[in-house]
Amino acid sequence: MDAASMIREELRHSHGWLRQTIDGITPEQAHWIPPGNANPICATYAHVVVDEDVLVNHELRGNAPLFEAEWATSIGVSEPMVQGPGWADWARRVRIDLDSFERYVDAVHAETDRWAATLANGDLAHAVEFGGRPQPVSHVLWRVISHNHGHAGEIAVLKGLQGVRGFSL
Repeated sequence: MDAASMIREELRHSHGWLRQTIDGITPEQAHWIPPGNANPICATYAHVVVDEDVLVNHELRGNAPLFEAEWATSIGVSEPMVQGPGWADWARRVRIDLDSFERYVDAVHAETDRWAATLANGDLAHAVEFGGRPQPVSHVLWRVISHNHGHAGEIAVLKGLQGVRGFSL
């Protein structure tokens, strides 16, 4: 298997892992405010998917993220995601319509997969501006993959704290 195929397969795997972790969640579980500084599942889920949309569609492809284009009014999130100091407050007040958001998730994952299918090994070394410096496309895609897996683990713990199974495997 070549590198581009491996990255595409890992993107699919990370999407599946995230979706399996969210599977069966109720609105009450998604919006439950955990003790301490942890974020609710809905905020974490929105963060990881919107981040992929921005990284793939804007940072790597130079297009508008889907949530600013064809999904601008229908991603199911009550207010735009906040970056920086306001994040914690946003995370505790945001509401997500899970059915609408799932359709947006499907669109983001499908768009990532469609674009990743066009990549050849040589494309992975192409440098893009990311994090204030040039980074290879492969680095940004591995960030998406690890971000999906990391937050799936976080969501699984938040489910477990509510007495339900974390991963639905």
